[in-house]
Order: sequence, then C-alpha cells, then structure tokens
Amino acid sequence: TLPGVPPPLVRATVRGEDRKIETVLDTVILDTDAARVFLLWRGLCALQDGPHDLTAAEVTSTAAA
Repeated sequence: TLPGVPPPLVRATVRGEDRKIETVLDTVILDTDAARVFLLWRGLCALQDGPHDLTAAEVTSTAAA
C-alpha cells in the first residue's frame, strides 16, 4: 500500500455466501501529461465452479475523491 491510500473495500457474494476480499496494490501508473496517478489493486477469491459462482460484487473506496 501507499501511505495515506487505503486499499479498496471489496465484498462478493459467492454461492450465496458473503465474503470480504483482501486486496493488494499491484500496479502504479503515472500519467505525467495529465498529472494523474492510477492505482491497480488485485484480490483473490476461489471459485468452485468458475465465474458463475459469483453472483454479486461491490467495490468501495474510503479515499477522498
């Protein structure tokens, strides 16, 4: 993680079970022309029968816009 940048909160519903997915900062992209920074986070959730096990996902941020 970066100082002052908390990871996003990710919740998923898998086969009817609510799960909290832990995320880690994977990639930082600096766009110097636009003076922007992009952060890509990754999370892992095991699925028994593939993507159809996932029925809902929610990603929220606690960071200020």
